Amino acid sequence: MPIMRKQKSGVIVNFSSIGGLCSFPTLAFYHGTKYAVEGITESIAKEVKDLGIKTMLVEPSGFRNDWAGRSSNKTMPTHDDYSQFGDFIKQMADGEGPAGTVGNR
Repeated sequence: MPIMRKQKSGVIVNFSSIGGLCSFPTLAFYHGTKYAVEGITESIAKEVKDLGIKTMLVEPSGFRNDWAGRSSNKTMPTHDDYSQFGDFIKQMADGEGPAGTVGNR
């Protein structure tokens, strides 16, 4: 930002996802990071708007990746209190993504 402030122009680009706009059960760790990116981007936009610096928040649509596959080393909840999310947890483990989203297609 020092260079952008000096030249009175520039663009800050951050990447987020649907996970920064709405939340799904059992993914609090993921949503926390995406909501943070959204908040940081909004805050910076207000800080630099009079300096000729713009911000851009990219929220790409779903695309094929290995988000929930072998690159995802996490333990899905198995406690009885989470049993109502069984279908959702299976979808995520199978790499299908949350229902109603493009997910891994």
